[in-house]
Amino acid sequence: MELLLQYSRQTLHEFFTLHSEKQRIPSRLFKEAKAIIFLSVVKGAICIGATLGSGIILARNDNKWSSPCAISLKGVQIGLNIGIERVSYILLLRDESAMKLFLGKEAWKIGTDLSVAAGPVGGDLNAELFVNDTLIMEPVHSYAMAKGAYIGVSLNSSLITVRDDWNEEFYGRKMNLSEILNNYANVPKSEGYSSLITDLDEHCQIN
Repeated sequence: MELLLQYSRQTLHEFFTLHSEKQRIPSRLFKEAKAIIFLSVVKGAICIGATLGSGIILARNDNKWSSPCAISLKGVQIGLNIGIERVSYILLLRDESAMKLFLGKEAWKIGTDLSVAAGPVGGDLNAELFVNDTLIMEPVHSYAMAKGAYIGVSLNSSLITVRDDWNEEFYGRKMNLSEILNNYANVPKSEGYSSLITDLDEHCQIN
């Protein structure tokens, strides 16, 4: 879990500092998001490929971020996919319907259970949504940052599952997703978690 938290912080930092203002995730989307997912995904393929990843999900309750829940991702791709690379994802759950889906299950199929759209970028969010108003209708916005040689970056047909074993190791006892995201879990002393929350509040202007 500590490594997942550290990588999530690194991903957030890259999205907010390496892109120009016109390429950044609008802070407003973070303010309005009901939850945020960080994923580190490795993709490898020659026509038929595999997708493996891990990460965390954090819910936002009364303008405060919840305890972290460890998750993993698996998927298979068929088509024009050549190469291998690591991709960092940030997914923003925008509304209560998306949160209810997550809280009601322990696994979610992207593209079937959960509809994910490429998120708008830049400071002028209203202009972006006016150009393509379908973006605002999707319950989840996805942002990806890829390094390496790869064609066909996608999360479609991927399965996200809760890693109960990692969560139990981190919290010292079995905790389900609802308990973790509703802050019934006591977060142990964690530099990775405290640093990530500080950066989220700073970059996303939550407080």
